[in-house]
Amino acid sequence: MEAEETTPPPPCVECLEERILEDFSSDCDLAFIHGLSDSPLPFASSAVVQISADRKSENAGSDIISGQFIVAGLRIVDTSSKVQECSTSESSSENPFFVNTLSRLVPIPYVGRGSSLTLKEIFSNYLNESMEDNAIAALILLLEGQKAGFFGFDFLNQVGFNLFDSVASAGNTVRHPNICPILGFVGQANYHYVLQPRVSCTLGSIFHFSPLALQSDWHLRFLMYQIVSAIAHMHELGVSHGNVKPSTINLTDSLWACLSITDMRLVKQNAGFPEKPIQEKECLCKMSSSGIDLVGSSEWKSGFEKWWKRQMSNFDYLLLLNKLAGRRWSDPTFHIVMPWVIDFTEKPDESSESGWRDLTKSKWRLAKGDEQLDFTYSSSEVPHHVSDECLSELAVCSYKARRLPLSLLRSTVRQVYEPNEYPSTMVRLYQWTPDECIPEFYTDPRVFVSLHSEMSDLAVPPWAGSREEFIKLHREALESDIVSRNLHYWIDLTFGYKMSGEQAVEAKNVMLPHADVAKPRSTGRRQLFTKPHPKRNFANDPLNYLESLEEAILFSEHEQGLDAVYDYYKNVDCEISCQPVVELHAPLSGSILDFKFDTFMNCFEESEDGVPVGYPEMLNWKQKSCNSAVFSHNCSNDIFSVGCILAELYLHKPLFNRVSLEAYRECGVMPGLMQELPPHVALLVQSCIERDWKRRPSAKCLLDTKYFPQTIRSAYAFLAPLQINCRPNLRLKYASMLASKGALKAMGSLAAEACAPFCVQLILTPLPDAEADTVVSLLGELLKCLTSHSSRDLILPAIQKILQAAEYSHLKVLILQDSFVRDLWKKIGKKDYMEKVHPLIIANLCNSPSKQSALSAAVVLIGSCEDLGIPMTIHQTILPLIQYFGKGICDDGTDTLVRIGGIFGENFIVKYLLPLLRGAIVYCTDPSQLNKPEPQQSWNSLALIDCLSTLDGFTSVLSVKSLLKELIQDQTLLHVNLLTNIQLDLRVTQVSATALTRLCQRIGAEQTVVHILPRLMELFSELAFNSSAIGPSSPDKDLKLSELKLHKFKIESRRDLMLALYPFLASFIGIEKLRQCCSMWFLLEQSLLKFYNWKWDSYGDAYRSNKELTTTSKSGSVLNSSSDPARLLLNGTGWSKPQSQATRTIVPQAGPGPDQESKPVVAASDLPWFWYPSLAADDSSSCSFSFPFSSSSWKVKGLVLHSVRAHPGMVRSVASCSDECTVFTAGVGPGLRGSVQRWDLATSSCVSGYDSHDEVVNSMCILSNSGRVASCDGTIHVWNANTGKLITAYSESGSVTGAGTSSTIRGISRVETEQPSVLTPNALTGGILSSSFTGGALYTCLHFLDTEDRIVAGMGNSSLRYIDIEREQKLQLWRSESVESSLSTLVSAICSCGPQASTSSYMAVGLSSGHCRLLDSRSGAIVASWRAHDGYITKLAALKDNMLVSSSLDKTLRVWDLRRNLGSQSCVIRGHTDGISSFTMWGQDVISISRNKISVASLSALSTNHQLVPQYLYSRKGVKNVSPLSTIAVLPFSRLFVVGTEDGFLKICS
Repeated sequence: MEAEETTPPPPCVECLEERILEDFSSDCDLAFIHGLSDSPLPFASSAVVQISADRKSENAGSDIISGQFIVAGLRIVDTSSKVQECSTSESSSENPFFVNTLSRLVPIPYVGRGSSLTLKEIFSNYLNESMEDNAIAALILLLEGQKAGFFGFDFLNQVGFNLFDSVASAGNTVRHPNICPILGFVGQANYHYVLQPRVSCTLGSIFHFSPLALQSDWHLRFLMYQIVSAIAHMHELGVSHGNVKPSTINLTDSLWACLSITDMRLVKQNAGFPEKPIQEKECLCKMSSSGIDLVGSSEWKSGFEKWWKRQMSNFDYLLLLNKLAGRRWSDPTFHIVMPWVIDFTEKPDESSESGWRDLTKSKWRLAKGDEQLDFTYSSSEVPHHVSDECLSELAVCSYKARRLPLSLLRSTVRQVYEPNEYPSTMVRLYQWTPDECIPEFYTDPRVFVSLHSEMSDLAVPPWAGSREEFIKLHREALESDIVSRNLHYWIDLTFGYKMSGEQAVEAKNVMLPHADVAKPRSTGRRQLFTKPHPKRNFANDPLNYLESLEEAILFSEHEQGLDAVYDYYKNVDCEISCQPVVELHAPLSGSILDFKFDTFMNCFEESEDGVPVGYPEMLNWKQKSCNSAVFSHNCSNDIFSVGCILAELYLHKPLFNRVSLEAYRECGVMPGLMQELPPHVALLVQSCIERDWKRRPSAKCLLDTKYFPQTIRSAYAFLAPLQINCRPNLRLKYASMLASKGALKAMGSLAAEACAPFCVQLILTPLPDAEADTVVSLLGELLKCLTSHSSRDLILPAIQKILQAAEYSHLKVLILQDSFVRDLWKKIGKKDYMEKVHPLIIANLCNSPSKQSALSAAVVLIGSCEDLGIPMTIHQTILPLIQYFGKGICDDGTDTLVRIGGIFGENFIVKYLLPLLRGAIVYCTDPSQLNKPEPQQSWNSLALIDCLSTLDGFTSVLSVKSLLKELIQDQTLLHVNLLTNIQLDLRVTQVSATALTRLCQRIGAEQTVVHILPRLMELFSELAFNSSAIGPSSPDKDLKLSELKLHKFKIESRRDLMLALYPFLASFIGIEKLRQCCSMWFLLEQSLLKFYNWKWDSYGDAYRSNKELTTTSKSGSVLNSSSDPARLLLNGTGWSKPQSQATRTIVPQAGPGPDQESKPVVAASDLPWFWYPSLAADDSSSCSFSFPFSSSSWKVKGLVLHSVRAHPGMVRSVASCSDECTVFTAGVGPGLRGSVQRWDLATSSCVSGYDSHDEVVNSMCILSNSGRVASCDGTIHVWNANTGKLITAYSESGSVTGAGTSSTIRGISRVETEQPSVLTPNALTGGILSSSFTGGALYTCLHFLDTEDRIVAGMGNSSLRYIDIEREQKLQLWRSESVESSLSTLVSAICSCGPQASTSSYMAVGLSSGHCRLLDSRSGAIVASWRAHDGYITKLAALKDNMLVSSSLDKTLRVWDLRRNLGSQSCVIRGHTDGISSFTMWGQDVISISRNKISVASLSALSTNHQLVPQYLYSRKGVKNVSPLSTIAVLPFSRLFVVGTEDGFLKICS
């Protein structure tokens, strides 16, 4: 360390910036971002820079390649060696000593003298991701079974896979994936720069700002494996890092670790620049260092003691705290923060109290006021007082606006630069900002001087004669006694215990948390202290000295973790080991080695990872590790650091501080924190931190420990090659090839889940269409290997992003293939598919830039309709498609509606689709809509055209009888109505005429004469008597219609309708018949001859007119086209199948002619979904049709659509499957025993059931998509829903697995065999649990944790039992203290909730006494307990992440915010006159039942006391339901709900 003291000090940040910009001129657009310093002082020898280079592209403008890099300055003591480029013929041994050392670790692309152009080229090559293409290309050749060079073999050897015979490492041919790359070694006259890319964060920043990013124990092990692998590689090459600690371990956003090379001890000891001559200009080198006592030290304890004893200034101590909090000089995003101590209204005077800032309150609080902060806290969805950092980037740039470049001000403050908007005086600046101060206002008078001519200097207060005097007085104010006596309050607010918990609430200092707490971050507010910071000592207060001293000592001992230590030795040699462990050889050009592919694939095989590693296994490893000890003194220090980091990952605090390390080194006293580690981890840590360095295991030995299971090694083998700096398409190809060969499947779901985020990054990288097949292949392999939950969380967002892309991509077309969509559906489940994928598929039929994308989306929708069923198809497919009418729906969209109608048949079209289309046409032709301005008129016209196109398609599907009844006889003919409406756009008129001619052809000449021709007389009369006029014509609007929807000629006026209709009818029904029926035929024919040169000859043929008479079929005629690609793809079967397998037809090739008889009609009661009502009878869906249609709205009408007897007694529970086609009911069965019935909603019939319960079933849950159901009658039965056979039964005295016979179930041992656990029906509530459950060990209610595949069962003694369904075993039992109440306290309701609902962070428990408890789902600790209701709690449900809804027999619903004080909340929903037996959630709505009434409450606009209006249920005939309702479940996608009644009925309602 003496050598370091004699070296020149590093330059200040300003001098460093000036030096770097001088060495690399501005022609490469180099920007200095901020310095990097290990000291609290503004001195640094390395910095973060950003460079951008313009590359001309074919499009206008240019692509900007930008990135941030680390530039570290190095002093070269031996300057006699001339630095040369590696590519020259001169020996690399002429390079400086440590260049050879670094080149052993990583290949250095450039070594030599550099300029700005050199720097630009180096950075651009890295950003282009092509530096290491040779390595990944070699690996791909190996997987293809082709001959490859040395690079692939060397890479696999580096990461620990020795798969080759007699292969020696080439040393530096390929970079180890866990070592940061060195981009170049650029030399100057007598110093050099090392260039390294900058990553987003470090392990240290993860510890401080986002600890939740390290998700699980598996991820901790995987992270440690990466670190140890890199160290093992360095040690094998004979190099020690010497500075391994959290701040030198770089992490990407995906938490891939890389050891920083610029932080190696070897580099640090050579860091710096030769000392420059003293300059005349002032800089921070002169000003900031004056009077500072830190001398570069970052040790907190000694600094605190000096500050407390008044041996260190306030300014210096605050700098130390800023350094510990991670804040940086000259970095606007995370700048050093200082307190404002005066308000600048008057000169600071310690004898006066005026003019001083209140340090007990934050600046945010002083600026905003308590009233506003209280309102913000109470009204915000996430309670908080402070919405920004204590010192934001905006504030820093505003403070330093006069010294910063205008480009930075435009990007940070405001895009339009307005110099007059920046505060012009210090008084105004203080009053304007809610943020704290910066140190420049205490040290640097230049901050007031403007470099911009249009911006005035920042004026100092009038009591300061100059800027220098102001800095002097301001600094004195900071060091004054009045500030020193109160500074600890400000420290508590900014760095201390008032940043969290109740203390933060009281101080109005609660920060708005980040949206994604698990996302890695490099900045944030770090809480340094958990105890109140002691007040500074004053010599004039001897009476309180001892008390103050004791407080300071206890505080310093409690916070010793701030002085974390990761090095065992004070001094470590900078030299490398004498000899590397492996012999290095230069790679042989063109060398071919034997690659053992089968051995390589064995690396991915999953082994006994289900068995946790225990203490005996680790102890056995420790005994064997003595034979493989570390091989050098320096390397042993790295192993010690590994042990410290491993311990900190589990402890969330450092293992050693300076005091504890000294005690351990001298006396062998192990830190007390070791007792908090898991035993197997403690044993591993203890081995790494052995006092005798020779007894510490080598890094390679650590890799072989059973602490790293096979899944860790499998995931590492898959992911390591993906970290190579190469083109994305090569990484994608490698990952896809490895996955297709079974690597992901072999490693198991856990390791595949760890690999998925890295694969998703490759998938979302912009790639050419040629790579689309590779992407889909990789996606398919991931879906096969991941669990449903992992697929939803990791893969589904990427698929959504691809489907949401507006531009065409071949990848989107491939994803929309029916086979891939069906695989996705099966994996994520129907519910998530309908919520997150189905709407995106529909959106691809609107304004689609690609015919292929639209066609693929149409095929998917058509193929899925039968699986969805009629209700879901109507609400989730048909209505959203109609919503797009007039908004750019393509031809394939209207074709989809026609084909869906063809699949479900004629009755479906007549009952559901035609009413919707009629309603849309009536709405769009309403005078109020026709008189609206643009663009509403154009939207209406396009919507009418889309409606007519769909109607035209249905003419080919419906029978003549249905056409006559639905379109002609019972209704006013819509086509004629549109033709006679002179306000409509002529294009609508033209499409109407085309559709009418096709309708006539479909029904035949005879029916046309009878039904259509009479209704055309009014139109013909108008045309005949007004033919001399051009007629009204609408403006030529650009409606962007398909040519298929129009005639070959364009109707330019209403007169053209004569040519469109009369000649067609003359040819179709005969001229004599037409003349006989049309009295004005002579006038029409004269007009046609005059204007169009058309006449009928005596042979019955018409002369051709000047315009083409022939009309073309529009989109509806595609049904009869054999060349339609969608038809060929479907093969008439919905989902794509080979032609030989097509067995059913979507629509007939051609409908029956007018003389053909239609097929006999099946009785309505025999059809599926026969009970679902016709939309013609549903006023809300047809007659009141309106645009825009809201697909998310649902008005509960209280209409009973169908009712069926489900049980002989009460229905206690109803559960719906995610497909919304199957419902389970549980309750009283024959002989007063329990039974569960399975109902098919399509046919409204019971298809199976389970009757092996001895007692009445009181609760039930469907176990995800596994086909299993759990039902409870005091014991829990898990049974197969398809076969009705028992799988496993659970009670508190044992479990039985086997056949589902009643005799088997009766053999289960019960805790209370004498008391039958029956349900007592109650006229008021529909039945509650009897007293036999109270105080006993019987199960009372169930809740299924889908993400964990576990059941949580409530018990009669207010306990919770966890049951692992997959392993068929009971887990933890949580017993809680009884609530002081005379009522019984059985668990009556359970639900999972909390800030992370996906991981069920809390369990909410409702008790029969009316109390609620909130338990930590991981530990079972009671987080909160409060009186929620005055009666029995019937149900709990989670809303969003932090809201809880409860119902009770006290006739109320209550909503609870889990982030607030639960005992004092009073959001009550009243209105029921009887106890609420149950409720269900649909979005933000709560649908509750009480006796025989139902009510809906919207929580989106809920007041403190909300009043409900209950309503009765009515049948279709208007008969009121009188049966008491006992349970309810919602079918959200079908817009239905089902209720069970006390008299045993199941009712389907809307």
